[in-house]
Amino acid sequence: MKYLIVLLAFIPIFAIAESYLCLTEAVGGVHYNESQKIYKGQGFSNEYKWILKKNGAKWEVFQHGNVYPHSTSCTERKIEDDNKISCEIPIAHFIMFTKKLRYVYIYYGTWTGPIELNGKTYNDSSYIEVGSCTGI
Repeated sequence: MKYLIVLLAFIPIFAIAESYLCLTEAVGGVHYNESQKIYKGQGFSNEYKWILKKNGAKWEVFQHGNVYPHSTSCTERKIEDDNKISCEIPIAHFIMFTKKLRYVYIYYGTWTGPIELNGKTYNDSSYIEVGSCTGI
């Protein structure tokens, strides 16, 4: 028993984490300029926080502060020496690598006009955000 406890002490936290807190480091994208009829580069807020957690046998991703998951389905795959958790979200995609503790969130935008999603209005913008995660 003593040896098992010593062995468990040397297992990194990311190897046993069932939940992750992910913080955005950078965001960039494009916005459709209606008056000029062209897409232009645009900066976006980088204050986003994500929670990726295992709920039973499945993974779910939440924007910090929301009680309902954003994801409709998540899959976990071994890629070389890392695990990739990939979550489909309506008009977006969240991907996290558990060993590198990095994530990317891709919001595809709305090419058909403004939409309401979770109380916010989105209008023809697409962006990508990247950041780091920690086991919680």
